[in-house]
Amino acid sequence: MRKKSLLLNLLIPALAGLLAAGCASYVQDVPFTVNSEPPGSFVLLQTKIPAQNLYDWVYMGTTPLSFEREMDFRQLRQAESISLRMLKEGYFEQVKTWSPEDFYELYDDEGGISWDPHLVPMAAGQD
Repeated sequence: MRKKSLLLNLLIPALAGLLAAGCASYVQDVPFTVNSEPPGSFVLLQTKIPAQNLYDWVYMGTTPLSFEREMDFRQLRQAESISLRMLKEGYFEQVKTWSPEDFYELYDDEGGISWDPHLVPMAAGQD
């Protein structure tokens, strides 16, 4: 009788843990913080998933910018890349690209995604 009680005391928490892990959501709100020098740049986000024919850039706002994006990490495993793009008139375009593994690692380590580029003028004397 004592063995059954001990077995149940060990088995029930183990099963509860497996059930909780199976129900864990892969969808997370990912916080992004994007700044630029100078400020006022347009920021676009792309999650490139060729298998789903997803290539579009999505406009997120202008710098300085802080937003959260709901992302499905199961879907991100199929991605070729996740990119932020910055555009400002008179400056060269900037693009920051992560592999799905690097993106998830950064999110896991830092709790969000941050990017702070210094824009390069196209010609001397332009702001």
